Amino acid sequence: WGEPPQGPKAQLQLLEKMAAHTQYCHPGDNTFKATELAIKDVAARQADQRFVFVISDADLARYGLTPQEWNKILTSQPSVGAYAILIASNESEAETIQEALAPGRGHVCTDTEQLAATFERIFQASLGSS
Repeated sequence: WGEPPQGPKAQLQLLEKMAAHTQYCHPGDNTFKATELAIKDVAARQADQRFVFVISDADLARYGLTPQEWNKILTSQPSVGAYAILIASNESEAETIQEALAPGRGHVCTDTEQLAATFERIFQASLGSS
């Protein structure tokens, strides 16, 4: 907070750091709880626009989680644009999750090199709806 990355290079470095972090997360799934906490935190802050980006391996079924539950959380706070970015080796599972989420809330990346373009699409869509 308070020090957003300035310029494309700094933004890319932040995205790479976020992607690298996902490789070292402990087993188990805290996706829904983390999403909920992030949305509450962002909603409580003063801002012109509020965003939450959840990067997930799209492995909800393994932990008995449903995309419908996640959709309720992602859309729980109208003042926050909350988005799921599904980085998955199993593209069909990721697409199933994406289809169950509200339009524009889920994005599938089969390769981390697609992350920057995915963020760009999300931001462009949010500018069109403002």
